[in-house]
Amino acid sequence: MTSVKPRILIVEDNPGDLFLVKEFLKRTSLPAYEILHADTLEQAIILLNTNKFKLILLDLFLMDSEGIDTFEKIYPLSANAPVIVLTGLIDDNVTAEALKKGAQDYLVKGHYDKKLLEKTIRYAIERKQNQQLLKQSEEEYKQLFENNPVPMWAYDTRSHRILMVNASAILYYGYS
Repeated sequence: MTSVKPRILIVEDNPGDLFLVKEFLKRTSLPAYEILHADTLEQAIILLNTNKFKLILLDLFLMDSEGIDTFEKIYPLSANAPVIVLTGLIDDNVTAEALKKGAQDYLVKGHYDKKLLEKTIRYAIERKQNQQLLKQSEEEYKQLFENNPVPMWAYDTRSHRILMVNASAILYYGYS
């Protein structure tokens, strides 16, 4: 029985930067990954629609897309894969925006080595898994609240304003 290696997608249009990332990945103690590459946004979208990835390393400035727009087009297709932004610019605004919108981390080209790459990847994967577990737990709590046969509500302790009620409370009290 053969096991399928997890995949990493590297979206990078500079051959030199791509070579360095691949070399650093080879020299880490990370498990073996199958590496797929796209040098345009269009190619990346095709790969994301036809493959499942463990991680995405994303250059924000490509031939057919640049800046935060690149991230905004890739992120919704990333599924459960963390996205690490690779940037040649030390632009805090673009980086901060990508982090706000869901990027797990970023690396500045020319300012990282194999150790930092490995640590960044490990932490990004771990954070993404924790986010997914938290989201699942919140969904389970929501279902428990909404489907509970006992009337329940949540309110703001300062204003005493009711924030939400479950279906049983609506049925029992007659109004939402």
